[in-house]
This record gives sequence, structure tokens and C-alpha cells, in this order.
Amino acid sequence: MSGATAFLEALEQEITAGGILCDIPHFCQVVHPNPPKRAATVGKTLTADASGAREQREFSSLSEEIAYLKATSFVSAYRPIYSCRRFWGPIIVFCKRVIRKLTKFYVEPIALDQSDRNAHMANALALMQQRIEALTAEVERLKNLKT
Repeated sequence: MSGATAFLEALEQEITAGGILCDIPHFCQVVHPNPPKRAATVGKTLTADASGAREQREFSSLSEEIAYLKATSFVSAYRPIYSCRRFWGPIIVFCKRVIRKLTKFYVEPIALDQSDRNAHMANALALMQQRIEALTAEVERLKNLKT
């Protein structure tokens, strides 16, 4: 066990023994439900190639990207408010809640508009993918008629 880990555990025991409870996980302990894609997949293009396998693999990747966009299209205007500071924590949380109430009229419509646009963009991309697949099938059919 490293020195930092031992220190954190000792600090946590001291806080618990003092009767101060903070059952909200710390930021570093929260696991994101939908981690962002790696940067290597961003900007992948659909290129016409002689091998059908490569083209199919890219369409599969596009399908995965569209599914990810659909699953994460909702943007929440709220994040959990908490503070694990011993003395100032409740005051900080109270101030943040007051500020949230005061800015609610401004932030909520923006988040809802962004969620709406995200959902429409994901649907538009799905329709474009269907159209591309239909046109690719039509091109293949016409090539087969030509020969």
C-alpha cells in the first residue's frame, strides 16, 4: 500500500470517527457509463474500396457511432452538487444550489435545445446511412446487370 493510499484511508477513518458523513463518491471514483470513443476512431471516412469487407467494416463502425450518439443524445442541465470539505462543505453546497436556482431559467432551455438537436442529428445520420446502403446495393445491382 502506497503512502498516499494509507494517508487517504487514515483521513477517511478520522472523518468517519468524527461523525462527518459524506456518502457521495469523489469525482475520481465515479465511472462514466458511456466512456468517450478513442481519438483514433474520430474522423474515419467511408471510402469506396475494391474489397467489400473493408467497406462493410466501416459501415459497422458507423452503425456503432450512430448508436452511441443516440444513446448519449440527452444533455442534462444538472450535475450532482456536493462537497466533502469538513467545515465549509454545507455552505458551499448551499451556495451552489442557490446559484443553480437563479440560473435555471437560462440553463434548462439551452440543455433541452441541445438534447433535441443531438437526437435529430443522430436520426439524420441513421437515415443517411440507410440511404448510402441502399445506393450501394443499387450500384452493385447495376454492375451485375452490366456484366
